[in-house]
Amino acid sequence: MMYLEGKPPANQFLCRAYLCQGQLISSRSISTAREDQKIIFKMKAILRYHFLVFNASLLYLQSVRRFLRPGLRRLLVSSLTQVLKALEEVQDPDHTWRAELMLHLVECLLNAGKRKEAAVMAKVTSDFIQSHKPELYPRLLPYRTDMFLAHILFSCS
Repeated sequence: MMYLEGKPPANQFLCRAYLCQGQLISSRSISTAREDQKIIFKMKAILRYHFLVFNASLLYLQSVRRFLRPGLRRLLVSSLTQVLKALEEVQDPDHTWRAELMLHLVECLLNAGKRKEAAVMAKVTSDFIQSHKPELYPRLLPYRTDMFLAHILFSCS
């Protein structure tokens, strides 16, 4: 990436170069998935091009999709949290996409054994879905039910 070796101006082309760099990085390990996360932050710094943060989040999910299965989801908690924060900071208008990522984060937190954080995120996701995309609420119900049952079990013991 010779373009990035110099000091390119902070413009749309720099953001697109970061996107290309992210696609070139092989996502065969979680460490390179963290590189994808760094690219999103670099792009977010150039807020005039916030629409590219959405594009970067699409590329991020595409590159980490292989980790979205039981036993590996736990590895995505940190990076997925940061991607969601970036989308929130640029106030991305695609609420369906953000809700989808939030649901993935709830699954990742549960897989990581972080039940309290998962419960908090499930509540945040629930509020977000109710206010922006109520038609997605049925997809959240299994998590809310699991959290409720876990709360009852822990309070009884």
